[in-house]
Amino acid sequence: MVDALTNKRTVRISQSSDHDLMQRLRDGEIEALGALYVRHAATVNTALRRSIPSISEEDLQELNHEVFLTLHQTAARFNPDMQLKPWIYGIAVKKARNSCRSSWLHRWLLERHAHETVGMALSKTVSPAQKAETQEQLSFILERLPKEQRDVLWLNIAEGFSGEEIAKILGIRAKTVWTRLYRARKAIRRQLSACVIDGAGARSADEAL
Repeated sequence: MVDALTNKRTVRISQSSDHDLMQRLRDGEIEALGALYVRHAATVNTALRRSIPSISEEDLQELNHEVFLTLHQTAARFNPDMQLKPWIYGIAVKKARNSCRSSWLHRWLLERHAHETVGMALSKTVSPAQKAETQEQLSFILERLPKEQRDVLWLNIAEGFSGEEIAKILGIRAKTVWTRLYRARKAIRRQLSACVIDGAGARSADEAL
């Protein structure tokens, strides 16, 4: 009888919405944390792997557990008017940032822009040496971007979060997000326009940003 009641309770919790689970967590129902872990562990792992590409499986699991521990500790601060994914993603990003101050964002942006925007646009118009030179220039540009601009650029381009969602993830105003995005893209456009590349390729790269 007890087992049957326990199973029904487990099923009921697992079928609850994210907001219901967060309310249960605020009320002290630790079982809700387990349901949230099952539902969002893969998302957290994706965020951690993208933030720290070289992370080991052991470190990944340790940081994943830290994310959900923090989720439990901050449940009372969760705003029920927002979606849970940006909230938990923000926790994961902050954990990764504290764990590793490497150039994870730089590496992702370099690969994305060098191969998908600049590289593809120039594939039929320039030599491999010129492409390499452009990639080197892009690397230099990204290194010079302020960290706060790289953060919002990555969350917007790589993860597809809106300005409002990024603001909630980073704990800043939406207006600040859009200002940082504008300045980052403007800086990249300005520096790319100085590269010695074919004019058509320069326009393609500019439009992609």
